[in-house]
Amino acid sequence: AGGLSSLRQTPRHAPVVEPIWFEWLALGGLLAFGTWLLGMRGVWALLLNADAVVAAIDLGGDTDTVACVAGALAGARATIQGIPCRWTTYVHGHVPALDLDGDDDTRTEMLDNAALQSLARVLVGQSAAVSQAPEWPAEPEQLAPGIWLADLAGAAEFARSIHPDEPWAVISMCLTGSAFDHLPVRREVYMIDKPGEANTRLLESLADAVDTIEAWRAEGRDVLIHCHGGRSRTALVAKAWAMRALGLDADAAHVWLADGWHRYSTHNPTFMEILATEWSTTTGPATSGRTGNADLTHTTEDR
Repeated sequence: AGGLSSLRQTPRHAPVVEPIWFEWLALGGLLAFGTWLLGMRGVWALLLNADAVVAAIDLGGDTDTVACVAGALAGARATIQGIPCRWTTYVHGHVPALDLDGDDDTRTEMLDNAALQSLARVLVGQSAAVSQAPEWPAEPEQLAPGIWLADLAGAAEFARSIHPDEPWAVISMCLTGSAFDHLPVRREVYMIDKPGEANTRLLESLADAVDTIEAWRAEGRDVLIHCHGGRSRTALVAKAWAMRALGLDADAAHVWLADGWHRYSTHNPTFMEILATEWSTTTGPATSGRTGNADLTHTTEDR
């Protein structure tokens, strides 16, 4: 985050973006070699993709700097959808304020996951992320034991009644503001509801979401799945979970969700295609090709 902010503060932080040249000229070949070695360790860790930060720390030595370099390289290569949501959900930090007024101004601002995403968009010339107005709440409904669906408004309203010690977990595929900050077990999965190549690593993001849901269910938690409108992204994750956990194929998962969730939408062809092609070949032994003749009974009880 500090690096991103520095790029916005060129006059004040210009040396930050070119330290290697100053090291070479001022400190000589020894420090240059050290910088090269640091970079090589970062590149080595990059080969582990999302595990680059852990690998860099495990190397020992100057772990904070090495992990920073490795993490920056891995993030640039993997994109946010290649970084585990268990990390991105809770990331936050203080960086210099973007409207500093001279060298004596030391104000900082706290950036969380959503703010960092918005800042990154601005740095590449896009508009800052804007939260959409809430829709009429779709209250949580249970489609399978421990699996609940809602939209953002319905999930947020429901979450206000959840005590932090209760065995609940929330997984969100949209901007949430501070609606779930009081819940210690939550995840924010970066997923864009647009067809085509809007999601650079959709399969990885989807697998991350389903892996998270399965881990929570193994802990005995009820899981609330939602996106902004409770339609396409919620449906994608719910069907992917059903294909893996219930052993359904894509067609049967479609029938299962259409029968049980009133907000279900199929308007995103990319989401439909990935379930029918790539996801169906990566769900493991649980995928048995069961069809609409399988037991698709829903649990319709509301909490």
